[in-house]
Amino acid sequence: MVMSAFAYLCNKHNLEVLSEIPIRHKWSEQQYRDILDECDVVIVNGEGTIHHAAKRGRILTLIAKEFNSVLVNAVYDHNPPEWKDDLKYFKYISCRESISANQIREMGLQCDITPDLTFTFSEKIKLIEPPSEGRKSIGRIGSVVGCKDYYSPHKENLSVRAETDVFFSNANIYAQIITGRFHGICGAAMLGIPFSAWQSNSCKNEGIMTDMGISEYYSPDLAIKILPPETIPPSVQQYINCAPKKIDDMFHEICQICNP
Repeated sequence: MVMSAFAYLCNKHNLEVLSEIPIRHKWSEQQYRDILDECDVVIVNGEGTIHHAAKRGRILTLIAKEFNSVLVNAVYDHNPPEWKDDLKYFKYISCRESISANQIREMGLQCDITPDLTFTFSEKIKLIEPPSEGRKSIGRIGSVVGCKDYYSPHKENLSVRAETDVFFSNANIYAQIITGRFHGICGAAMLGIPFSAWQSNSCKNEGIMTDMGISEYYSPDLAIKILPPETIPPSVQQYINCAPKKIDDMFHEICQICNP
């Protein structure tokens, strides 16, 4: 869904996409360097990669040293101080939540906070009707950590990796959702389903829950799962309402870098 959002937003803002290079491919290989050389700007999707000195994260941060690049939709958590020397080459940086952004700002670099790109589709997603028979019990969306450890009554496990339509259809049957997945949080919020969350493999879940004003429904302890509220708090809806404009503003920044 994130890549669909990128495609939609690039088209909306008249940015021609020359190529998409998955992180599993080495951008340093000549066949990809030739493509990157043709680009006015390289948009690096940081998403859930740049944390705890991960090798894949470093691969992404090094791109800006050689190509005109922006880093967006990123997490940034517990990386070595010397990575600042990579980040300073990016023409623009934006993280999905405030904890990541603050770690970059503490290094003396500028960093915006822009909600995850999936919120581009929030108006469309909130129109998805719940089942005619009503929603049931509590669903669970697993996590990269703590998959087998969860509040015992909640045995329905939804996959955030499913096709977009399938995920939202499956999630929409539940009255409440408890999740350890970042995009599980995003999906539940856009569907208007009350939710709670536990920690992931980086600060991203804590960050978005804090930014949504519902940190009391976040558990940093894998052994403790907090039950969701009965209704969606108003602060979550406010967050969703503001998200599309913030995302568009970020793409305006990218356009300025493409066409200075």
